[in-house]
Amino acid sequence: MTFHAYPITTEKEGGHYYACSEDFPGVYRLGKTVEAAKKSILKAMRLSIQHSKKFRKVLPRSSG
Repeated sequence: MTFHAYPITTEKEGGHYYACSEDFPGVYRLGKTVEAAKKSILKAMRLSIQHSKKFRKVLPRSSG
């Protein structure tokens, strides 16, 4: 099994936290807490990877 590390950035924006990863353009999530934003972005990243594998698209390269 291959493991990849993708850095996640979180920032406070208004009353929420914004999470994104430069390795997944267009994939971002908001959460009421840092942990909620991280959990949400990880789920979105997993879905993006599953979609890429299903349709045989190139997976994002890990920059971390």
